[in-house]
Amino acid sequence: MRNPALESYDARRAAYDLKKLRAKSLLKKVTMSHRCFLPPESVRPVGALVTIREKLLRPILAGVGKPKQGQTQKLEYP
Repeated sequence: MRNPALESYDARRAAYDLKKLRAKSLLKKVTMSHRCFLPPESVRPVGALVTIREKLLRPILAGVGKPKQGQTQKLEYP
């Protein structure tokens, strides 16, 4: 199943995201491994970040630049 929205999400972007979460101490690296884990105290903040992105930011950014339905743009000249 290919999602067109995820096609631009490559390994470099994933590495950047993991690095950012580790810098904010939301992810911890497993010793002697390339793996990371989510500590119990980080579950809430990470869940909040995902919810904000999906429910708030994406709809706002999707509507930027589009006129509202039924609204015509008036150009006023001085």
